[in-house]
Amino acid sequence: MDPFSEDKVELLALTEKPSCFVIFGKPGSGRTTLARRLAASWRCNLVEGASVLKQVVDDDTELGLKVGSLLNSGESIPEDTVAQLILDKLSSEEVSHYGYVLDGLPCLSETWHSIDEQLALIKDLPLKPDFIINLRIPDADLKKRRLGMKVDPVTGDVFTESQCLQSKEQKGDSDEDDEHSEEGRDGHGSEEGREVLGEPDDEDPLPSQPVFEEVRLRLIECPEDMETAVDEQLLFYRDNILRKVEDFMAGWDRQKLIELDANVSPDKLYKQLMFKLRSDGFCPARVPMSLVDGEADDDEDEEADVEEMLRQMANVLNLGRGCRWRRSRWKNYCPVELRAGNLVKGKARFSVSFLDKMYCLSSGVALQDFMRCPRLYLLPPQPFPTCKISVCGPPLVGKTITSNLLAQQYNAILLDPDQLVKPLRAESRSEHLLKVRDEAVHNAIQAVTAAEAAKAAQQQEDEGGLGDEVESSGVSLPDISADHPEVLASVERQMVEAEKVEMPVTDAMLVEAVKQGIAAVETAHAERGTPPFFGGWVIDGFPCNKEQWLMISEHRNLFPDDIIFLKDSSDGFQELAQRYKTLKEGDQPATEIEVTNQEEKQQEGAEAAGGEEKKQDDQPKKDPILEEYHTKRMAFEASWSLLNQSIKGSGIEPLVVNANQSVDEVVKSSIAVIEKRFQYVAREYTQDDEQEDEEDAEAELQLEEQSEDEEEQDEDAALKDHKPWGETRHYCPVALKEQAVLWPGNPDLASKYCEKVYQFSTQEAKEKFIREPKSYLPDDSLVQLPPQRLLMLGARGAGKTGRGRELAKELGVFHIDFHECLQEMIIDKTGKRISNEDDDDEGATAEGNSEREKPVLTDQEEAIKSYLTDDKPLPEEQLISIVKPWWTEEPFKSTGFVLEGFPRTPEETHVLAGAGLFCDMAVMLTVQEKDVISRLLPGRLNRWRLKRDERIAKRQKERRERMESKAAAREELKQLKIAEFKANWEAKKKAAEAADKDSDDDEEDELGDEEEALQTFLEEEMPEEEEDEEEEDEDETEDDAVDRMQADFAEKYDDDTSRISQVLEALDDLRVPCRNVIASRKPSIVQYCVKKSLEKVIDHRQGMTTRCIPTDVVTAKALLDTGYKMPSKFRRWCPVALKDGAVVPPLHGPHVARYPVIYRQHIYYLSSVDARRKFVQDPVSYLDLSPPGPPVPVRLSVIGPPKSGRSTLARRFELEFGCVRLSIGEAIRQAMEMQPESELTNQINSFLKSGMTVPDELVVEALQVALLNVQCQTRGYVLDGFPMTKRQIDLMTERRIIPVRVIELELPEDQTVARGKKDREDPNRVLPLHDSESILRIRYGCYQKQVGEVREWYSTQHRNYSVVNETGSKWFLWQEVSGIAKQSINIIRAYLARVREGLAACIADLCVTPHECLSQLGEYGQYCPVSLNQRGELFDCSVHNTLDYTAEYHGHYYRMSGAEDLQTFLETPEKFCGPDAPQQLPPKEMLPRQRTLADVKAMFPKQVELQGYCPVTYQDGGQRYEYLIPGNKELVVEYRAKLYIFASEDKLQKFLRRPAHYWNLKLPKKLPPVRQPLPISALPMLGYMEQTAADAIIKALTAVGCQKPKYPFLSAQRSAILYVAYHLKAFNPRLSKYTRQKYQRKLAKFEEHCQLTTYLGGNMGEQYRPPQERPIDFDFKMCQFLALKGQEPQVR
Repeated sequence: MDPFSEDKVELLALTEKPSCFVIFGKPGSGRTTLARRLAASWRCNLVEGASVLKQVVDDDTELGLKVGSLLNSGESIPEDTVAQLILDKLSSEEVSHYGYVLDGLPCLSETWHSIDEQLALIKDLPLKPDFIINLRIPDADLKKRRLGMKVDPVTGDVFTESQCLQSKEQKGDSDEDDEHSEEGRDGHGSEEGREVLGEPDDEDPLPSQPVFEEVRLRLIECPEDMETAVDEQLLFYRDNILRKVEDFMAGWDRQKLIELDANVSPDKLYKQLMFKLRSDGFCPARVPMSLVDGEADDDEDEEADVEEMLRQMANVLNLGRGCRWRRSRWKNYCPVELRAGNLVKGKARFSVSFLDKMYCLSSGVALQDFMRCPRLYLLPPQPFPTCKISVCGPPLVGKTITSNLLAQQYNAILLDPDQLVKPLRAESRSEHLLKVRDEAVHNAIQAVTAAEAAKAAQQQEDEGGLGDEVESSGVSLPDISADHPEVLASVERQMVEAEKVEMPVTDAMLVEAVKQGIAAVETAHAERGTPPFFGGWVIDGFPCNKEQWLMISEHRNLFPDDIIFLKDSSDGFQELAQRYKTLKEGDQPATEIEVTNQEEKQQEGAEAAGGEEKKQDDQPKKDPILEEYHTKRMAFEASWSLLNQSIKGSGIEPLVVNANQSVDEVVKSSIAVIEKRFQYVAREYTQDDEQEDEEDAEAELQLEEQSEDEEEQDEDAALKDHKPWGETRHYCPVALKEQAVLWPGNPDLASKYCEKVYQFSTQEAKEKFIREPKSYLPDDSLVQLPPQRLLMLGARGAGKTGRGRELAKELGVFHIDFHECLQEMIIDKTGKRISNEDDDDEGATAEGNSEREKPVLTDQEEAIKSYLTDDKPLPEEQLISIVKPWWTEEPFKSTGFVLEGFPRTPEETHVLAGAGLFCDMAVMLTVQEKDVISRLLPGRLNRWRLKRDERIAKRQKERRERMESKAAAREELKQLKIAEFKANWEAKKKAAEAADKDSDDDEEDELGDEEEALQTFLEEEMPEEEEDEEEEDEDETEDDAVDRMQADFAEKYDDDTSRISQVLEALDDLRVPCRNVIASRKPSIVQYCVKKSLEKVIDHRQGMTTRCIPTDVVTAKALLDTGYKMPSKFRRWCPVALKDGAVVPPLHGPHVARYPVIYRQHIYYLSSVDARRKFVQDPVSYLDLSPPGPPVPVRLSVIGPPKSGRSTLARRFELEFGCVRLSIGEAIRQAMEMQPESELTNQINSFLKSGMTVPDELVVEALQVALLNVQCQTRGYVLDGFPMTKRQIDLMTERRIIPVRVIELELPEDQTVARGKKDREDPNRVLPLHDSESILRIRYGCYQKQVGEVREWYSTQHRNYSVVNETGSKWFLWQEVSGIAKQSINIIRAYLARVREGLAACIADLCVTPHECLSQLGEYGQYCPVSLNQRGELFDCSVHNTLDYTAEYHGHYYRMSGAEDLQTFLETPEKFCGPDAPQQLPPKEMLPRQRTLADVKAMFPKQVELQGYCPVTYQDGGQRYEYLIPGNKELVVEYRAKLYIFASEDKLQKFLRRPAHYWNLKLPKKLPPVRQPLPISALPMLGYMEQTAADAIIKALTAVGCQKPKYPFLSAQRSAILYVAYHLKAFNPRLSKYTRQKYQRKLAKFEEHCQLTTYLGGNMGEQYRPPQERPIDFDFKMCQFLALKGQEPQVR
C-alpha cells in the first residue's frame, strides 16, 4: 500500500534514488545531443568530459584555474584528470539528488582504462544507473551523417547536412510557425485542441534551432568528420567496443533498457525517449522552485508577522486550485543554517518551494546550497534543535539535574559556569596574590629599612651623638632586600591574610568563561568534520542577571536559542524552602539537590499529618533558615524580573516549565517545549482560510462539471463540501477518539492542522485538539470507525420492522425496536402489552386481569407507560438512560445496531445530539396513505372480525341461555295453567253432568273437545313473546368498521408524517445524512433500495472519512513533476481496471482521455468516468492491490491460412492493447518512412522499382527498424502472418526478434474456400482480389507446406506455439487468443517480479531454448538439487523434454524432478544452491551413466559386476539367496568404471538415482544354478494353458462377472459363453489389428443387445401405456428385441 503518513511519503521522496541514465551509441550517433536534452528536461546532471571541465573552470577553484590555463594554451587535459573529475561529479551531493546522464563512457581511448574496466566502472558506480539508452544506427547511414556534419566555431553547436539545407525553408516559415504555435499553446487555434484530454507532450528544453544564413556561412568541418577518421572510428568501435557493450546490455534489466533508432532527427529521437519514460510512469527529478515573484525587497522587515508572511508565500506560483504551498516543520527558519547548528530565521526573498512545502532561506548562499541538494538539509533527524540551551530558575529548583539530562538527551555538552570560571578565577587569584606579594615586599622593605634606620639612630643617640651627626658621620645602613628575614616574615604574614580572602567572581569573568566553553565546543564540532558545527551545549544557571545578558548580547554566538525557566509554583515557596532547610541541616549532600518521588510522598504525608496542628497554630514560629531562603528567593525574583524583560526585548521568549513535578516529567516537559518549535501545530480556522477554501471549492466544482457526465447527485451537504478535510472529514476527531461516535462537527468550531480542516463538536473538544492534535489522529493508518449505527424511520405500516430486521441480519448487528424495548421494561409489572390503539389490537390478557391488584410502578415505568399510551414525551434523563447503553456498553458498542422507530420527535433528536449519541445515517421509508391502509387494514380487520365473531357467539350463548330459562318458566306456567284449566274443566264437567240430568243429550256437546279448549285457553293465557333484537341493531357493521379504521389510519399517518418530517429537519440541522427510500414496492425491491442507499455506510464505510480530488491531466503532470504529489504505486495503471484483472496498462498519449484523482499525497490515474466514480467512493479498497510492476509489452505472431482472420485479429489487438500491428508490407513501409534517406530504404527501393520481391534479409532488417519504434517497445507488437519460412525464423533469431507467443489459426480448406466465396459476393467489394477458389487452394497448399517448419521450430525450441481452432465464433476466438496473450504477460510479469527481488523464478513458457538452458545450467547440471539434498537421489532431468520444472536463481538454471520439488526450490532456493547446500553433485566421473550394448562391446574385455545379477533386487531383498535375479543384458549402467545389469527398467532407474546404495555389494559363496530356458511346447497341457492363455481367460471371466450379460431369448449360461468367446477374440494379441477391431465391434454390439432386456424391463409396466407416454426410443428397442428371436450370434 502507498504510505499513509504524509511524513513517510516525504521521507520516501527524500530518500528515493534519482533517475540515472547511461547513453551508449556509436560516435556521431547523437549521444551528446540527446544527453543534453535529456538532462535539461529530466533535470539531471549532465556528466561528460566537456560539461565537467566547463563547470570546474566556472567554479574558479585551484584545479579550475589549472584546467583553464591548459585549455587557453591549447593543450589537452590528461585523461586521468578528466576521468577523476567525472567520478568526483558522480559522487557529488548534487548528483545524489538530481541523478545524472552519463555520456562518453566507454571512450575510444584506453589510455586511462580498458573498455572492460570502463564498463565495470559503470556497473559498480555508487549511484548505479537505472536506464541504459542504446542508440542504434547502421554504419553506412552514420558515415553519411558524419561526412555532412559541420561545427559552429562560435557556439560549438554541431549541424547535420539536412539542417543546413533546410535553413532557408525554416527561416521563411518561422513567422507562420510562430503564429500556429501560439494558437496551439493558447488552445484556441482549433476546437480539437480544446477537446483533447490527455497528457501534453514534454516541451523540449533545447529545441533544434534553424540554421540561419549568417550561421551557415561560418560553419566549418572538423577533422574527426573526415572520411578516413570516420572509418577508423567506426571500425575500432565495431571491433573493440560494440560486442562488449552488447554483452553488458544483455545482462541488464530489459525493462530498463531503452533502444532507440538514431537514424532519425534529433527532435524525433528526443520525443520517442520522452514518450517511453512518460508511458512507464517515471517522473523527472524534483527541483526547488523560487517563490520570489519579480524583484524582491531588500529592506525586508524582520519583525513582520510570520503568519501573514507564510500565508502570502503559500499563494505564490500555485500549480492549481487548492494546491497551495504548505508549511513545513521548519516554518520560517532556514534549514541550511539549522543543519549547521544555527537557528536563523529565513527571509521571504529567499523562499523556495520543494515537494509540497515552502522553506525560507536566510541568504543567497544558503539558497544556492539548498538548491544544489535540498534532501541534504531535510532528511531526518532534521529539523533538530540546535541545542543552545540555558536553564534558569530559582535556587535549588533542580537546574543542574535538568541540564544534565537535557545534555544527555541531545548528545550535547553540559557547560557549568561555576566549573568554567574556575580557571579564570584561579588566574585572577594568582594575579591578585602576585600583586599583593609585590606590594607586601615593597612595604616590608620600606618598613624594615625604616626600622633599621630608627635602630641605628637610637644606637647613636645612646652613644651620645646626634642624629645629624649620624648622617654626616657616614655610618652606612644595611641593604634591605626581599630576602631579608624580616621582609620574608612580613610578606608571609600578609600572604596568609590575603589567601584567606575569597576572590569574587565578576559578571565579566562568567561571560568570558562561558564564551571560552562555547568556543571549545564549536572547535570540537569543527574537528569532527560533519554538521552541526555550532550549538550542542547546555548552560546550567546562566545568565543570572540583566548585566550578564547585556554582556552576552554583544556576542551573538553566545545567545542561547532556548532559555528554560524552571518555575516554582508552590504556595509561598514552601517546597524549595523545605529543600533548602534540609540542605542546611545536612540531611542531604550539597552536590546535587533532587527531591525524589518517595521524598515527595513523605513530605505530603507530613503535611497531611500536621495539617490540623497548622490550623490550630495561627501564628507559627518563624524559622531562621526558611527566612534566609525567602530572602534569597525574593532577591532572585527581583533579578529575574529585570532579566526576563531584557531577554524578551532581545526577541527570545523564555520557555516556562513547571518545576513542581518529578525530574523525569520536568525533563519531558522541557523537551516538549524545545521541540515544539519544529512541530506542526493546530491553529484557528480564520476567515482568510475559509475564503481560500471557498475559492478552491468553486474551481473544483467547475472542473467536476466539465469532466464528469451526468451522475446521480445524492450526497448530503456535508459530503458535497469541498473543504480540505482532515483525517476525520467533517466529523469531530475528539469525539471519535474518546467516545467512538461519528459526531458531525460544528462549522463555527473549526481548526486547521497540517493545512487540513477539522471541525469539532464542542469548544472543549476543540481546545483539546489544539493542545495535542497528534493524540487524536492516526499515525500511519486510517481512522478506526465505530460499527454501523443506523436509524430506520417511517410511518406506521411503512415496513420498518421487516426491513430493519433483514438489514441487521445481513450486517451482523443488533436490531432494536424502541417500542418493543419499552414494552419489555414494564411488561413484568403490567402483565400485558401497553397500546394506544382504540381497540385492543395487540391482544389482551384473560378475563380477570382487570380484577388483579395493580402493581406499583416507578417514575420511569410510569413515564414509559404514558409514552406508550398517550405519546407523552419521556423525561430527558430517563430517555438518555434508556438509549445511551446502546452506544456505550457492550455488546452494542462493538457490534452496532439498527434502531427502529426512534427518534419520533425533534425534541428526542436534540436530546440524542446533546448527549453525543449520533448515528451514521438515517433511512426514511416513504409510503403513501393508501399503501399504509392497504397494509394495516387487513390485519386490523381480521382482528375486528375475530372479536365480532366472539361477541356474536357470546350473545348467541346468552340468548340461548335466556331462551332456555324463559322456556322453562313458560313450561312451568303452562303446567300451572293446564292444572288450573283441568280443575275448571273438571268443575264445568261436573256441573254439566249435574245439569245432564235436567237436559237432553244435545246439551252435552256444549262443553266441546277438551283438547281444543285447553289449546284455546293456553293461547289466551300465554301469548307468544317477541325476540329482543335491540342489541343486534347496536353492533357495528363491517363497512362502518372499515371506514372507522381507514380514518384512524389516515389520522395517524398524517401525525407520523408530520413528526418524521420535523425529525428529518432536525437531523439535517445536525448534519446527519438521511436517505429517502420509497417503500411502496415489493419488499425485495425496497430492501435492495435500502442497501443501495446505505452503500456509503456499509460497503464503502472507510470512504466516509476519505476525500478524493479529481483533477485534470495537465495539473496532475505539474504536481508530479514538482513533487507536490507523488505517483502512486500503480503509476499509470488504473487501479479499478487492475482489480478487474487487467494485464495491460491503459493507453497513454495526448489523444487518450485519462481521469487523474488526488488521494492524500498520491495521484491515481483512472481509465474512465465510471472507474473514477468507483475509486472515489472507496479508494481504500483498491490500495491493497499488489503493484503491477513495469509494463510487459505484447509480443505475438499470428499466422494462419488465407481467410483465417489473422489480420482482423491483429487489428483487434492493436485496438484493445494499443500495440502495433506489423505485416511484411507494413514493416517495410514504416522503415522507409522512418528512414527515407537510409541505405536500407535505398536497397528496398532498388528491388521494388525493378519489380522484384524484397529478399528476406531486407525484410527482417526493416522489421528490426520498425520494432525500434517506441510504441513497439512500450505497448508491444503483433506480427501479422510472419514468419512463414525457416529462413525468416533464422534471420529473426539472429537479430533476437522472438515472439513470446506464436498463435496458429487452424482453418479447414473448405472453410477457406467458403469464406473466399462470401467475400467475393460482398456488395461493398471495390477492387478485385486474388481470392478465387483455385488461387485460395493454391495458397492454402503453400501455407501447409511452409507452416510445418515454423510449427516444429517454435514447438521444440521456444515451446511457445499455440494452435487455435478458428471455426468457432469471433467472440470465442478473441477470448481464446487474448487469454493466451494475457497468460503470457502474467507469466513474464511474475518472473520479472521474483527476479528483481532476488528470488528463484520458474522459466516455463519464457521462450528459453534447450541450448540456452544447457549453457546456463547451475552447479547441478541436469540433476535435481531438491532430490539430491532432501532424498539423496540423483534424479536426471534430461529425460524431460519440457522446462516446466526448471527455475532460474541468480542467473543460473536448475532443473527439478516434478512440481513439488519445483515449489520447494522456489520457496527456499538458498538451501540447495551455493556452498551451504547439504550435498554437492559428485564429480562427472562419479556419476552413473546408462550404456547400450554397443558401448559394452566397445569396452571389452571389461566384465559385468556381480556375475550379471541385478544389484538392486539383491540389495532390496536384504541380500538373501532367493533375490539373486539375473539382469537383462540390454539394461546396463556404468558407475565408477564398473558395469551393472538390471532385471527391469525400474531397477535401473533406482540404481541411477541411488548408485552409492547399490554398487559395492558382494555375492554369497553359494549361487543359484544357471537357469536354462524351457520351451512352452514342452510343458503339459495345464502348464501350457497357464503360460499362454491364463491371463486372457482371467480377463474374459472378470469382464463376464462385471457385465452379467443376458442375450435376448438365450439362457444366462449361453450368453456368458458367447461373451467369453467374443472377448477372447477381441483381445487376442496374436490376431491382426483388423481382426481384433472387428471382434471388438461385435463385442460392443453383443453388449448392446444384452442391455435391451434390462431397458425394456425397466420401462414396461403392468398396465398399458399409450405411445405418447412411452420413452422416445421404446418402440425402436422393442422391435429390435423381437427381431432377435431365433437368431443366435455366431463367433467366427
